[in-house]
Amino acid sequence: MAENKTVRGSQATAHRRGQALVEFAIISFVLSAIVAGLLGIMVLALGSFQNNIAAEGAGRILDQHEALTEANFLTHFELNPQEFSIEDATAQQVYQFLNEFGVDSYERPEVDEAGEQTYETVDLPLYDETLLILSIDSWLHLGAPENANKVPAINRLLLPSYIFDPDITSVDGEAEDGAYRYPGAVVTNGDGKPSVLIPLLDDDRDGTTVPGIERTFNIDPDELDDEELEGDYAYPVASNWVAPVTVVKCEECGDVDNGVAFKLVIFYPSQPASMISLEVVRDAEGRIESQTPVEADDEALETQQSGLATLPTGYEPLTEASDVTLEENSAFGASASRGKYGLGESYAFLMKVRPYRRVFETASVFRLQHDRLIAKYEYIDEVEDPLNVGETVAVSRQLQDDIPEALMFLNPLIERDFDSLADDSLASRLRLVRPNSSMVGNENIQLTVPQSGKGAWRVVVAAEIEPRELGQSWLEGHVLEIRVYRNDTFVQLIAAQTLVPPIAEPIPQSGDQTGDETGDGTEDETEDKIQLVGQAVIDAEPKDVIQVRIYSKRPDDATYDVQLTGAPERNWVTYEFLGAR
Repeated sequence: MAENKTVRGSQATAHRRGQALVEFAIISFVLSAIVAGLLGIMVLALGSFQNNIAAEGAGRILDQHEALTEANFLTHFELNPQEFSIEDATAQQVYQFLNEFGVDSYERPEVDEAGEQTYETVDLPLYDETLLILSIDSWLHLGAPENANKVPAINRLLLPSYIFDPDITSVDGEAEDGAYRYPGAVVTNGDGKPSVLIPLLDDDRDGTTVPGIERTFNIDPDELDDEELEGDYAYPVASNWVAPVTVVKCEECGDVDNGVAFKLVIFYPSQPASMISLEVVRDAEGRIESQTPVEADDEALETQQSGLATLPTGYEPLTEASDVTLEENSAFGASASRGKYGLGESYAFLMKVRPYRRVFETASVFRLQHDRLIAKYEYIDEVEDPLNVGETVAVSRQLQDDIPEALMFLNPLIERDFDSLADDSLASRLRLVRPNSSMVGNENIQLTVPQSGKGAWRVVVAAEIEPRELGQSWLEGHVLEIRVYRNDTFVQLIAAQTLVPPIAEPIPQSGDQTGDETGDGTEDETEDKIQLVGQAVIDAEPKDVIQVRIYSKRPDDATYDVQLTGAPERNWVTYEFLGAR
């Protein structure tokens, strides 16, 4: 009896041990699934968080950046400001500008042929799409904090999102055992340089195919219907493609007086290796009928989604001659971003499957700023003094009597400027407006308002006048005026002076400087020269002609003529755009 009880007790103990083992196996499987799911969710969350940080950082960098000006834009693309309005700037042009216009530089050490170390100045743009793929050494070097000044500002924000791709066998023609790159598909840009694009796969909703681009919320697919408008509105984009950094024109952002608005959209494809992608079939009421793992098959994908064959304008798939080559590396296991389209692969259910994928997008608004348009005209050339051989004097021009005639300079210096405090800037050399010649050897100092110049303009004029013949003197009652005209219609009096005794010290008028004061704090060297200085602010429309005219009316008993002295520092006109009203 006792022996029988012992046998039954042993059997019960063994049964409980087997039950515990089965329970542990089930619990461990559930826990593993939970941990894998949590890891996947964490990867997605971190990807979204990092993308938000990158977009916000890029927005702070671009917001009112000193390089994003109309002057730099026109200069870089060699555009004629009389024919091109900054409001017509396209997304493709702005994207190129961000990639090409140097805003910073650093000195890179090099060894010359003689074996001596030299330094080469390397210009850095705000963004460089060719740095989306880096060799292992380059990624480690540029990622170091002490080398932050060697990376374009926007690229620096993307470096934490790079992945290691074991399939890259060469970078810049050099053999590599893998490389770091931004997740997506490796392609070549219009210059044949390696870059990365992100595929946006079609989706099936209620039996209707939704193109990948329609799943984005920062790009309106209706603006992409016409191929000619594709680069105008957003770039680089196609029906199933976007770039990691994409520029989109933001017409709904308003506040056009502060510049033309664009959105910088940063896309990040997050693909957790611990989660797989499922093709879900739903019934008419939205209930799930079946879920099937998506097989990792790039060739089949091309057949299913024909839009993948059309890359954004200027981009091409990799070729054998590309600077970067991709080959499946058998020494490594499956990669969450492997493959021609960077969609990755995992192993599950005895097959290669796609990892779960979510493309995050975040945008920041920036503006291409209107400039303070300034054009200045003044004398520059001098001629030989007929009375003193070997000496030169400033050229001058006789004024007609009782006729408001256009202010003209002989051989004027014509300066183009956008910042009066930055004379050495590239913008100061931009040929903004051209004066119109009315006669040989004379320049009619008038301004044709450019397309981007609708609004208020400040006209500042200085003119120094003297009797034409030596020894002649002014007579009381001589009237001198500087007037501004718009489209041949008088608008405003800039400066005026009616001479009264003593002639050598004319009475200043409001807004004017006359007589001994030259406007620069120095005394007038001669008593027979009258200096007029004044300004006016007028409204103008594109293509309006603003012109300064000078008026001289002698007393009835006067027999002398008068002329501009031609001194460069005392005879000039500036036109300055103050902005829209």
